Formats: sequence, C-alpha cells, structure tokens
Amino acid sequence: MTFKGAVGAVLVSGLLIAFILFVYIPGMAEVGGWFELLFVNVLGFPFHTGLLVFLLLFFLLVGVLLWRFKKRVVQLSAWCILMLTIGYTSYAVILIRSNANPPLNENAPDNIFTLKSYLNREQYESVPLFYGKSYASEPEYTPDGDYLRIKTKKGDAIYRPDPEAGIYRVIRHREEVCYTQKMLFPRMWNDRATEAYKSWSGGEGKLPTQKENLTYFIRYQLNHMYWRYFLWNFVGRQNDYQSTGEASMAIG
Repeated sequence: MTFKGAVGAVLVSGLLIAFILFVYIPGMAEVGGWFELLFVNVLGFPFHTGLLVFLLLFFLLVGVLLWRFKKRVVQLSAWCILMLTIGYTSYAVILIRSNANPPLNENAPDNIFTLKSYLNREQYESVPLFYGKSYASEPEYTPDGDYLRIKTKKGDAIYRPDPEAGIYRVIRHREEVCYTQKMLFPRMWNDRATEAYKSWSGGEGKLPTQKENLTYFIRYQLNHMYWRYFLWNFVGRQNDYQSTGEASMAIG
C-alpha cells in the first residue's frame, strides 16, 4: 500500500466512525422515536409498538435490498448495515433490564426516548467540540420585565410515558445557555479549571486567545495526555508516579 493509500484509508475509516457515532446510531433512535409517537400517541397502540414496527420494517428493507439488488456495492453496503445494526441490538438488554425495575436503574432507559438520551450520553455535561464557549465566556442576558434573565435556546422535547393515559407526554424542553464570547475548537471551556488552563497555555489575559487555546491542546491534550499514554503501551514508562503536570510541565 502506498502512503497516499494509507492516508486515504485512515481518513475514510475516521469518517465512517464519525458517521456511525454521530449520524447512524442517533438517527436510528430518532426515527424509532417518530414511529413510537405515531403508534402510541396517535394510533393508540401499547408502549414500544412503534419501535418494534420500525425495527421490523428496517430489517425487511435490508432483506429486500439483499434479495433484489445483486450489485456488489449494494450487497456489501446492505450486509455492513445489517451486521452493524445486529451488533447494536445488544443495547436491547438495557431496555429489558430497565423495564424490570432493578434496584440500580440509572437514568431509567426503559423506552426509546430515554434510551436515545442514554446513548447520546446526555446524563453527562455537554462539551463543545467544534465551536462554543471558553472558560471565560459570559452568558447572554435578555430583558424580562424589570429584570434580566439568562438567554437560553430551546432544544428538543423530553418525552416520558404516562402509564395511566397510555401515551407519551412532553415534560419539558432541553435548554442551552447562550454565551457572548465563543471560539472555534474550544479546548479550554470548563470554568472550574481556569488556573490549570492558564498554567498549561501560558495565558495571562481574562479571555483566552486562539493561540493559547491551541497551545493548551498541543501541550496538555496531545503531548501530556495522548502521546504519553500512547508511548506507555509501545515504549514503556519512566516510573509509576501519578503525573499531575507539575514536574514535567514546561511553559515558554
């Protein structure tokens, strides 16, 4: 394989992984939620009927593709999608377990909507990846009568089952705080780690610059956290001391 071919293979693999994690799996849960709302809230079927119908139609469609279309690309794509989906059906164990009401039932993913939230890791703090706030960003405010309130952006509806009515109800909408100062590729976003950010990036001002942001990314996230652990696996490590950066950190 040539160098160009190797780079192309890595890029294509990365795009496929990103597609699976950020498009395919969340998309399957999203469409499954549409079917669930249609069959339960509109047509009056029991809970989980819409999800089961969606999965049945999905596997039926893949079967039709495999049976009717003999082109190699279509066959290979259909088999890949089928194997990928079968692999992810192991998450059905989470639904089954949660519906049994065990003593430890974190986030109670007992329906397609809570399962989607579980798969998207929404129980953890949201982290800006490509564009967002820094640790010094201030929230936007909007007038509310004689007062000012923090400006928020309305997000997706949160559905929960109502066993007595036999439907899903919207309990609230997700909200995202709007910030005034944003930056590309924000690596230093947590306002609880300001001093650590400044130590690694060499920042002195109130607002981090893009240069300081990239300095932190290279010095801490790449060199100290990624390459250090990478070399542990393939080269070895100097000692067993837990590093917190004090001894090995070099600014300037």
